[in-house]
Amino acid sequence: MNIKAMSAVFGIGSTMAILVGCGGSSSDTAGIHGSPIPQARFVNAMKTPSSVSFKVDGAIVAGPSTFGGITNYQNFSIGNRDVQVVDGSNNILSDNPLNMLEGKAYTAVSFTASGVNSLMVLTDGATVSFSNAAVRFAKVSAANSADDDFYLTAPGVDINTVNPVFSGVKLGVAPAGYAVIPPGTYEIRQTDTGSKTPILDKQITITGGTSNTILDQGDVNFLVLQDR
Repeated sequence: MNIKAMSAVFGIGSTMAILVGCGGSSSDTAGIHGSPIPQARFVNAMKTPSSVSFKVDGAIVAGPSTFGGITNYQNFSIGNRDVQVVDGSNNILSDNPLNMLEGKAYTAVSFTASGVNSLMVLTDGATVSFSNAAVRFAKVSAANSADDDFYLTAPGVDINTVNPVFSGVKLGVAPAGYAVIPPGTYEIRQTDTGSKTPILDKQITITGGTSNTILDQGDVNFLVLQDR
């Protein structure tokens, strides 16, 4: 993924830094969420079936969840877990290993690409001061082209005059890190890579001291998640 920063992107004369790592080190037992206990939440980005449930080690931990459903974080035991996505008849749609590490928080997103059901797992959290915020984008909708660009600008900025903040975002590939930005109101626009024609366009407000994950929902909307 190519990540570009320009002062014109924000229209406030500041540049953007990239946090490549998410959360603390493996020895940071307090964790990004202040606890050594691993946590995970679950997001359903599948339009079909009408709802899914999430299982961890054979037990349902979330659901039924309709398209765009987001759960709260839950505590889990440290170690290798088996995460399954199942439909209303308990048919397994995807089956995925997840090694839950001490002090880490995760977001598990179910999605479908080229008819194949998958699960993308993101490691959550970036340490930022209250005078900054962190944001990252992930593509989980196959409704658009394989690669997309994301623009994050002050409202009303003409994207023909700026570069994308995240370029060449691939379907189902976890982002490498967060972009550090000033808190405030932004306009998000998603385009096919190399295009200046928005597929999605939305204004959001980012709060200082937070880390945020933004997921696309095809030609429907963005899901904005505040991370641990």
